[in-house]
Amino acid sequence: MSKIRLTEQQEKRKQWLIERMNDYQEIDEPLVDALAFAIDQLEFMDAQINDVKSLLESRQFMANRDKFVKQVESGLKMLDITPQARNKAKAETAKLVDPLTELLASDL
Repeated sequence: MSKIRLTEQQEKRKQWLIERMNDYQEIDEPLVDALAFAIDQLEFMDAQINDVKSLLESRQFMANRDKFVKQVESGLKMLDITPQARNKAKAETAKLVDPLTELLASDL
């Protein structure tokens, strides 16, 4: 994956994503860059649709938008920051709690 030069807005979005991933040891920066770029492009395209409703009828525009939607979904899955991945991680963490520790914590 090639290095993407992010705009200031995209860089802010990247930092927001990294903050959401604060429990990760390693962060795949090129993937986060690509995700920040795709989110920004999707947001831009949605703003264009709000301004020019006829874009909804443009097959080419909607096909391009769909590519960014898929890129965002894929990036979120690859980084395990989907709501499903977070819920699964919480459930697995809860399974690791020792019953004795849990009992002691409830007495506090």
